[in-house]
Amino acid sequence: MGFENEHIVMLPFMAQDHGLPPNTETPENLPLSKLINLVAASVSLEAPARHLISDIMEKEGRLPLCIISYVFFGWANDGADSLGTVNVSFTTGGAYGTAADTSIWLNLPHHSTEEDFFTVRGFPERCCFDISQLDPFTRAADGTDSWSRFFQPQISLSTKSFGWLCNTVEEIEPFGLDILRNYVRGLYSIEILMVFN
Repeated sequence: MGFENEHIVMLPFMAQDHGLPPNTETPENLPLSKLINLVAASVSLEAPARHLISDIMEKEGRLPLCIISYVFFGWANDGADSLGTVNVSFTTGGAYGTAADTSIWLNLPHHSTEEDFFTVRGFPERCCFDISQLDPFTRAADGTDSWSRFFQPQISLSTKSFGWLCNTVEEIEPFGLDILRNYVRGLYSIEILMVFN
């Protein structure tokens, strides 16, 4: 694998503009109460990313075939559209978990029940989810909290991507892929294979 033609570019990011300690770039050493600040601050990367891609297009004299972005960077769809190309969302999770996460964040079904278990839109009735298994941020999400205000629009935008790449194998997760296909178009399973000597 030759990476001699690869370049690393830093996008401008001022952590303190987002209520974070100076020079914060990762969640390492951040208190949990500040994690949402870092996650939500990713939206501020849209303009610099668009500018970077525009510069690359100008130098190369052509459009990129596509832009591949993380599933929580739904804003990349608008950037791709404005540059005349398409965005493909990439999820590092498997299909079943990604479909559940997508539906839970978009619909917040755990707030529509008094029970410990709830059903999720897009899943068969037999698939019940346990509220105790949700992380504390999702469990507390009500649509008005800062986590909901970030995840709901970003996931919604990502579902409109030209396609999705999911970190799974069709033969292992056909059920999860079928459910996820109800939310997105152009879903492709990709297996990341690591070979060690």
